[in-house]
Amino acid sequence: EIGTADYEAPQTDTERTLATLWQEVLGVEQVGRQDNFFALGGDSIQSLRIIAKAKRAGIELTPRQLFEHQTVADLAAVATFASAQSHAVELERPFPLTPIQHWFFDQAMAQPDHWNQALLLKPGEPLDGDALEQALQAIYRHHDGLRLRFTRKDGEWHQAYAGVSEDDDILWTVDTDPAQLSAECDNVQASLNLSGGPLLRGLHARLDDGSERLLLAVHHLGIDGVSWRVLLDDLMGAYEQARQGGTVDLGPKGTPFQAWADQLPSVWDETVAAEEAAYWSALPAPAPLPGVKASGANTVEHLARATMALSAEVTGELLTEAPRAWRAQINDLLLTALGDALYRWTGRTESVIALEGHGREPLVEGLDLSRTVGWFTGLYPVCLSAGGDPMANLTATKETLRRVPRGGLGYGVLRYLKGETSLPDLSGAVLFNYLGQVDDGGPDGLVLAQESPGAMRAADAPLGFELSLDGQVRDGQLSFTCSYSRARHDGDTIGLLMAHLQDALETVVDTCREFAGVTPSDFPLVELDQAALDALPVAPSAVDDILPLTPMQQGLLFHSELGDAAECYVNQVSVTLDDLPAAAFKAAWQSAMARHPILRAAFIHTPGAGVPVQLVHRQAALPIRELDWRTRASTTLDVLCEQERTAPFDLGRPPLMRMVLVRLGEHRWQMIWTLHHILLDGWSSAALLSEVMRETLGGRPASPARYRDYFQWLARRDAATTETFWREQLQALAEPTRIAPLLADSQCRPAADARLADIVLALDHDRLAAFARHQQVTLNTLIQAAWTLILQRYTGQRQVAFGATVSGRPASVPGMDRQLGLFINTLPVVQAPAPEQRLADWLVQLQAHNLALREHEHTPLYQIQQYAGQPGRELFDSLLVFENFPVDDALRSDAASVRVSNLQVSEQTHYPLSLAVEAGQGLILHLHYRNDQVSPARAEALAGQLEQLLAAMTQDGQQRLADLPLLTESEQQVWERWNRPEHPAVDPRPVSALIADQAAERPEA
Repeated sequence: EIGTADYEAPQTDTERTLATLWQEVLGVEQVGRQDNFFALGGDSIQSLRIIAKAKRAGIELTPRQLFEHQTVADLAAVATFASAQSHAVELERPFPLTPIQHWFFDQAMAQPDHWNQALLLKPGEPLDGDALEQALQAIYRHHDGLRLRFTRKDGEWHQAYAGVSEDDDILWTVDTDPAQLSAECDNVQASLNLSGGPLLRGLHARLDDGSERLLLAVHHLGIDGVSWRVLLDDLMGAYEQARQGGTVDLGPKGTPFQAWADQLPSVWDETVAAEEAAYWSALPAPAPLPGVKASGANTVEHLARATMALSAEVTGELLTEAPRAWRAQINDLLLTALGDALYRWTGRTESVIALEGHGREPLVEGLDLSRTVGWFTGLYPVCLSAGGDPMANLTATKETLRRVPRGGLGYGVLRYLKGETSLPDLSGAVLFNYLGQVDDGGPDGLVLAQESPGAMRAADAPLGFELSLDGQVRDGQLSFTCSYSRARHDGDTIGLLMAHLQDALETVVDTCREFAGVTPSDFPLVELDQAALDALPVAPSAVDDILPLTPMQQGLLFHSELGDAAECYVNQVSVTLDDLPAAAFKAAWQSAMARHPILRAAFIHTPGAGVPVQLVHRQAALPIRELDWRTRASTTLDVLCEQERTAPFDLGRPPLMRMVLVRLGEHRWQMIWTLHHILLDGWSSAALLSEVMRETLGGRPASPARYRDYFQWLARRDAATTETFWREQLQALAEPTRIAPLLADSQCRPAADARLADIVLALDHDRLAAFARHQQVTLNTLIQAAWTLILQRYTGQRQVAFGATVSGRPASVPGMDRQLGLFINTLPVVQAPAPEQRLADWLVQLQAHNLALREHEHTPLYQIQQYAGQPGRELFDSLLVFENFPVDDALRSDAASVRVSNLQVSEQTHYPLSLAVEAGQGLILHLHYRNDQVSPARAEALAGQLEQLLAAMTQDGQQRLADLPLLTESEQQVWERWNRPEHPAVDPRPVSALIADQAAERPEA
């Protein structure tokens, strides 16, 4: 979904706030509502900065939301207003070490107190010492992780929070000169204490040349790269408040590190732990690196560094253009290059490295770590494959990274918290860490100083890994620094690796510039392998998304591919529009095409696998044909409509709709919009027309919800529960319910001349609605009841079934009311009401049955047929559709200055008999029938009987079902005439009297 769009200004307050935050964090001048986070150079670390800043602005976001909703508009639609979280901090209570902390203490350091991270900053103007002291104390109080204490007992390390003490001396101030600055910094770096504290100390150095420096040193056990950004923002915010004489207020605290450490192990229950253990154990141990001197010391004392950097131009392509071409994140590209460089350096096609991640994965519900200061880093092995062509390398690396479970945290949890011993040891590996974009400029004029911040680690501290590759973007250039021990590695050998890395990075950029690609992880909702994706009928750059089909789309695709039913699911709207601004109208349609993915969808079976999918194209234009018929007879419009209806659609070539605009007069137009039903249901068609008319007349259409969200929800449905439900519903259905054969006679047309005929009934809306309200049921339930009784009496079956259309729009999916697509579904309504039942009692039961169906309404009909034991066989041949979204209302409501008339809506299905009910200001029932299977006379009789039955039902809810009359008054008269007796009336006297009369007449008998 990575891409850029023409600038579109943010529309809401939330969008404007998010756009501003993106500008600040990403360092871009302008962010539009449709701009993509990753296309602008964003990465996972920057996403956490945006989440933290958004929370300060009162907006609640999660990392998952930012990765799934990658534009400002999409993100704003799912954002919520921040609510205060309450996670109490328990001072002095020991709590578990996290995996990365276990790793630290496993290094067996002689001086574990001296292993820090630090920044040396140069202020643009002299600092106010008192305000700085207040600010530093404020963040020390606010961020509890800075007050962690570590103690060792019986060989085990423990951690706990300490309270705030007035004895905590966390800011030193010195007057010195540049020559002594490094020594002063060394003193601060060596002053931190794990058991007694503090873990944070600042140095305010006033140099004799009039300049100043600010050193911030924090033990690594209390901080990581993400934490520094939070810390610096809070420090300077507190400093400004203190300097202005106000009370320092840093807002709500973040989730305590203690809560994270307490709850992290619970994510890996027995099942998850077993799955992940199998994953991690399958990875090989890192192989020895070329030329390593095993006897050499691997300590800070022998630390050496080698560096490489890309040009600003290549860096810019790597951060923006390259990810867009491959729907990749920056780590996908960087690690592809590293794998290639290691292949050239070692000759091995596989290299296991140690990868650092930020570790703040959204694994525990309710824990927002975006503003928590602490060491969350995840450390885990990754096997990089290389040796193939650059595209194959990129594909393999990207898919490898997507398969890493739970952000890699499980490796550390299993190894250090669960005691899993079969996992590969990473001490001999290459460590890779990308820090993202690092600005020399800090908040309020602070910049990184050129001088050394002092010795951040003790000279005898182990380096931890054979090589450490740290990448960052500064001043628009990507650079990598390789840290290694000169006692174990030759500088020229390391230099060769860095040269390979630079060349590999440039090769990745060249590849992405020349080729685009997609991989299976780009489309997680469908099961496609790389071969199927490579064989797609369109270029990767033309693909917007690949999604499964909705339940109804599956059925329509099947029937459309049968050939003889292809025309059944072509819908059409024809309407006269007076005073239509035609140019704006056409532009509004093209705008809608860009806005709604379904309008750009093709429906195909994937090459090889044959999986039916909807292939959403990145671009598709609605073909609009204009005809000038100002001098022609309008009667030919019917012919044109028929031609448009019968012209076939190629389901593999979007868009699956077309339009003809016929100019009938100077200000009069006829719109003929023809579309395949596989795109839109009735609600969506009306909504789209309303949206287009609103935009035509200068209005602004609402932003749609993400089309993909519905399919993600659909994939989470409990299939087993749904199957059980439908099997129970259908177990008593002994045979299909078929009414059409009972309505056929000699008047039926030949199949070659078949068409869909229509009988229209204007029902008594007020009377039916009043009765439904009195019975506390819907009009839909009332009409379903009447149709059930019709089926029972015509077929003679006690248990009958018919198809009912349901909306299929789950309320739990945000924005479904703004979503366009074919979400409706056809479900079997199976009923067996007893003749002696009271109407009112049965109506309540029928409505309850419909509510139960709603819980399982997203099951494809072909699956339901299988559950009924009749795969491929229709369970019914009649369909009831209840519509409450009239198209004419949609057109009129948003077209105040455009006059609408002569509306004709054509909808067809493959069922021989269907009822479409329009509930608006009135109640209109359309009885559609195929005139090759149902005779007109019998269809007319059926329509009259349905109307009669509905009228009779409204007389009294306490009637027994057997007493409800089916025949119309004229039919009843015919029945009585046909059944009038031609013999004398029966003598009403008892039998004994008749015998006596016979005896008197014939005594001899």
